[in-house]
Amino acid sequence: MAFNKSHYLGKAGIAIGSPSLKKKSSGHTWASTSDSTVSRRPYGLPGIQILPRKDLTTPLGSFVQISMPTGADLHDAAAAAAEDDLSDTSGGDSEDSVEVSASDVLHPLVFPAEQVSPKKRLDKKLALWRNWALKLIPELLDPYLGLLRESENLRNIDRRLPHCSCNGTGHKMNVIAVFFEKLVAVEVCSCSAVFQLLAMGLFPASPLRPTLAVDLNMLDFVNELFVRSPPNTTAWCDSLEAFLGSRTYKLESRDAIRRRFGNALQWYGNLISQKELLISGVINEGRLNWLKEAGSPLESDNIDRVDQNYEPPPSSSPTSVADNASDDSHESQNTTNSDFDIPRPSEYLRKRCPLCFGGDNPHDPNFMADVIVCIDACFTHKRRNPAKGGAKGPENLHPDTVFVPEKYVMEMKALVETVRPEKSKGKEKANVPSDGQLAEDSYEPGMKVPVSALEGCLASFIAADERRTKASTQFFADTGLMAMLCRHDHVLWLVNMTTAGERQYYALVLIKMLFMNLPLSMTVGILYDIGCQLERSCQIWGFLEEFMERILFALAVFHAYGHQWPCQLVYHPRKCEGFGLSDGEGCERFWSAIKLLIPSMRVAGFYHRLFTIDTQVKHLDKKSFDMMGKWLQRKWLTCLERKIEAEDILNELGFEISLLENEWKQQVATQTKPLARQSKNIANIAIKEILALYTAKKSFAMELGGLDDQLISGVYGDDMSVEDVLAARKAIMKKQGVIDANIKTKKKRLGVKDKEDLKRLMGNKFLQLKLNARALKQRLRDRLRNRKFELERLERAYRQTTSNETKLHSHVQKQVNRQQPTIARLAKKYNDMCYDMTKQIQEGNAPGNSIAPVPINREHLFALDVDDDIWQDVGLDENESEVIPGWLGNEKIREGIKGMLTTKRCAEEMARIKRERTALQEWSREEWEAINMAILMCEDEDIEHQLVIRKSRHLSLCAQWREQVSLIPGTYPMLKGWGPNVKDLETALKDLSQENVDEEGSDDEQLNCTYNVEEADNNNVIEETEFMAVSDAFRVADNGLAFGRWESEDLWEDLEDDEEDNLEVGTSRKRSRQKYYR
Repeated sequence: MAFNKSHYLGKAGIAIGSPSLKKKSSGHTWASTSDSTVSRRPYGLPGIQILPRKDLTTPLGSFVQISMPTGADLHDAAAAAAEDDLSDTSGGDSEDSVEVSASDVLHPLVFPAEQVSPKKRLDKKLALWRNWALKLIPELLDPYLGLLRESENLRNIDRRLPHCSCNGTGHKMNVIAVFFEKLVAVEVCSCSAVFQLLAMGLFPASPLRPTLAVDLNMLDFVNELFVRSPPNTTAWCDSLEAFLGSRTYKLESRDAIRRRFGNALQWYGNLISQKELLISGVINEGRLNWLKEAGSPLESDNIDRVDQNYEPPPSSSPTSVADNASDDSHESQNTTNSDFDIPRPSEYLRKRCPLCFGGDNPHDPNFMADVIVCIDACFTHKRRNPAKGGAKGPENLHPDTVFVPEKYVMEMKALVETVRPEKSKGKEKANVPSDGQLAEDSYEPGMKVPVSALEGCLASFIAADERRTKASTQFFADTGLMAMLCRHDHVLWLVNMTTAGERQYYALVLIKMLFMNLPLSMTVGILYDIGCQLERSCQIWGFLEEFMERILFALAVFHAYGHQWPCQLVYHPRKCEGFGLSDGEGCERFWSAIKLLIPSMRVAGFYHRLFTIDTQVKHLDKKSFDMMGKWLQRKWLTCLERKIEAEDILNELGFEISLLENEWKQQVATQTKPLARQSKNIANIAIKEILALYTAKKSFAMELGGLDDQLISGVYGDDMSVEDVLAARKAIMKKQGVIDANIKTKKKRLGVKDKEDLKRLMGNKFLQLKLNARALKQRLRDRLRNRKFELERLERAYRQTTSNETKLHSHVQKQVNRQQPTIARLAKKYNDMCYDMTKQIQEGNAPGNSIAPVPINREHLFALDVDDDIWQDVGLDENESEVIPGWLGNEKIREGIKGMLTTKRCAEEMARIKRERTALQEWSREEWEAINMAILMCEDEDIEHQLVIRKSRHLSLCAQWREQVSLIPGTYPMLKGWGPNVKDLETALKDLSQENVDEEGSDDEQLNCTYNVEEADNNNVIEETEFMAVSDAFRVADNGLAFGRWESEDLWEDLEDDEEDNLEVGTSRKRSRQKYYR
């Protein structure tokens, strides 16, 4: 199959061919003002009357002179008029309008132009958009590719006016060309004005009748500037006008450049994006052919499913662009679903991050999560509500956008609202537990954290409260962004948020988009600041039910401190398996990288905001690709260092890993168990439980007696033998032993000795206080444990804190200290119970031999020392006292657990880095072969030129990556290399460190410098000779010998005589050295 330009441009929906030419003739006529309305009122101002224009008044009446339209002028006259009317409102060009009737030339005496309704303005914007997006940009793509090839990527542009093929049928147009240092008047033909301007290296500010064009080099420079600094077209144009004004260049009106420069910049960026997407499509065509020729195990139809997303998005119909985003333009991102499987991640994901999705083996059973992503929302990237009656305007999406289509977001929203009804405030408040009267704590289905901990996380996190207002929808149409990034900080998808709070359906649609582009075998680890709440919703309401078995939820490191300690034990990425050293804070780094867009995006249009963010994402992708090998190298070395430190700690402590693992499991099991419950009837409930156990014991005794009778008589029941009877007797006796142990334990807690006391103690106040105090003390103990472990992490982090981590330290301290008031309240309530129990004993209302518990000293409460009263259950459990486990009381065991967890996470991280390094090399090799195949089959020299550029860039990337990851071993031996041969890689690596400048016309050659290269060489020789002579002279002086046939003094004389002229041209530094030697 041969590749040609018509194949690609036709696939992209681009029309090929020269624009039609139209003949121009001029003329004027007079029209009577009586033919038009004598007076009009502007839209929205009924109290003001606009009078018609009068150019000539005669006895026959008043007349106005109008220009008759020519054939060329009538071409697309409506679109041109719409373009002119929108020159200020849409940031476009401002041109001379086409005059077609007397009413069109009536100029008001009060207002400069007739005001139009919002609906009419929207229609004109739509017409202007059609001329740009559906007509001019597709037509300019072909000549733009040719210009890039002929001018060596705009380095050598031929500024001469190209010949027009209309043979003089068109009329001449004056266009002002804006360069960095000058303004130039250019005369072009009206039949092909934009094409002639482009051939001269200029981009028009208007699609049909431009009067201003901008240098392509300037537009490229501004594009590069605006992705590295806050985009501000006004500041740039004001500076440019001031700069040109100082050189006596000036346009007729002030701000004439600004009003049209933004239009040119916007659509030139669109042209570049279309070009990049086209070339990517060509490369993917080459990839398909290479995979088929290489005998890839991938089936042909699966290859098409994976790689079909390269095609440029089809333009939406004009009827839909005014209100909603086009859904068709994103179909490429949603190429797969759960109805069929694909052999590897979609080409969209492979292009987003080769490290995560570029490998030949997408699933590895040795990893709990094949890929790791993070999700977060940001409410600082808002957009203000437009003026009354304003709409989104015509669609202008980036051709390779990362935004999830609005259609999918609305579908997920409808699903969530249908399955999960909105909670009422009263009902929700009724379910909130308090420390005084707590509902029974338990585990929800599918969760490893008790309800009490989850409710605590829900209460402490603003993000978990969907009804919390973070951005006013009264003032902002778009309230923020939610992003999904991989662990290498590559943006996978973005969602434009329009709600006042953070809704779960935004995160759910991002997760669904990811799984729709992955094979059914791949698993995903998701880091989210409220990951526990998201998994809880999925388990309760069945969200993402088809993907839940392949998801591993965890918390982002920075937000983990705000969660309850039991939640951290299960969801912290440093404690749960599978996440290595991933921190989940890639979204925070992304928000920081695009914060420069915040001011300008507040007042931007809907689609302009999305396009600008997409452009910034592409810039960050390019930077990240350059640093990809460096990222792996840095992570590898850091991981090695941390692993060695942790292993040294373990070796010093001397504990067995099995012991530490067992202690860790006990800690997790103990600290994640449901909390004890308090109740007003707790004593009666405990007594009833003991009586029920007595009843069960009695029934077992009767059953055991029956079995004994069978053994004595030798008569057994149906289908029973003596072995069966003995086995049943043994099982019953075992159950009786368990019942006796439970009865004994419960009676000790109540302080009773025999069965008769139980019924008498029903409703006893002392027993109620005793059991409630025990439950409250257990809850207090758990809270103090959690706080102690969090403080330990805080202190350890504080010791390692640098000046730029102060914010993190303060955040952690704030989150930990939030629990202090609750703990203090629990301690006070427990002490009050102790005083009440003492009073009951004194009044004789307690069982005999009852002992009052010891109140807690609140001054030493937070120390949590091993010998504190908090561990002693005197008066609460007569014969028991809680044994302090090793994971809590033994400092060395606790240090060993930390070292063990760090070692495991480092081992996971190293294994993942090896896999990512292998994936990078495999992706690089395939990309190299795809580019070569595309070049081989391409028949168009313009596209081939772009492919050669892509090949050169990829070669440079491979050279950098190969050197940077040389220390990292692969998952398995890589025998096929990186794609390019070793010689080309070494040459490319050398070229990266060499300068590349134009030699002709260099300023250095024009300098009149006496210190030339030849003189510099002579001076270097003299300097070396002097050094050798001085060294030998010192050796001669030390040994008392002569230096050959010369004395040292004669040597200096000969040197001075022979090189006197050369010494005169030496530098001042060398002259001072020569003077010293003399």
